[in-house]
Amino acid sequence: MKQVINLAAPEVTTKIVDSPIPEPEAKQVLIKVIVSGLNSKDWKAPVYSLAYEGPDDGSINARSREGVNQGDDIAGIMEKSARMLSNSRCRSGDDPTRGLHLYGASMSVGAYVVKLVRNSNIHPIIAIAGKGTDYVNTIVDTTKGDAVFDYRNGADEMISKIKKHLKAGDHGLVLHGLDPGIGKSSQKVLNEIVMPSDTEVASATKTMTSVGVVHNTDNGCHGGDARDLGLVTARWLTKAMQTGTFKGHPFEVRPGGLHAVDQALKDLKDGKNSATKYVFRIEDTPAS
Repeated sequence: MKQVINLAAPEVTTKIVDSPIPEPEAKQVLIKVIVSGLNSKDWKAPVYSLAYEGPDDGSINARSREGVNQGDDIAGIMEKSARMLSNSRCRSGDDPTRGLHLYGASMSVGAYVVKLVRNSNIHPIIAIAGKGTDYVNTIVDTTKGDAVFDYRNGADEMISKIKKHLKAGDHGLVLHGLDPGIGKSSQKVLNEIVMPSDTEVASATKTMTSVGVVHNTDNGCHGGDARDLGLVTARWLTKAMQTGTFKGHPFEVRPGGLHAVDQALKDLKDGKNSATKYVFRIEDTPAS
């Protein structure tokens, strides 16, 4: 089989190698990758590690051993984290589900959150984006107080504009915040909007979630057993995609299969991509 190796180097450096197909152990499956997609961390990871973690993929069960049968439904998840902050000090009459402040709304994770929250009729959605602002404006509902703010204007200006927007619309407190990127600038905005200075920090509930908890393979180190949550969520998403009440992220198929990964990583690093997932059809990889 062919692999793309992302080498540790100051600049994006990749190579394609031929490797033996591994044999699955008991209760493991061998995955044949059909379509693969890149994340921003795929060009950042080599700075910290010699090993390439690999991209997200859409794939099928190619081979398995005891405990897994050909044709069984399977799912794979890469480790990702997000910071959630909720203000538990509601005023009398406040709706505890009201309002979400979201940083990185044009990212695939952020955009999915916007869509899920909107489907749950939670408003206003205070979405933060950059070059992907135009896309985010297509998935929020401004008639219910949702608004998109550009992080490139700086944290202080964003905070000021968000507070003015909330006051003008009489939206009250935004009780929940989500930060998929977990950065210092986003933390400042998150704290100011969800936990204003006149609110005790002790009243907030702060959580860190690792999506791998749906497999319950880490003995609870990153959260409780969420296998049932993963099962229900996966089935709901399947139905929602089929009925059109939930849609995937915009994507661009890069021609050339795995040979296109190198340039796509460079484009990600150079900031040429926004609100779009780069994907590759493995069968398009030239044989030589």
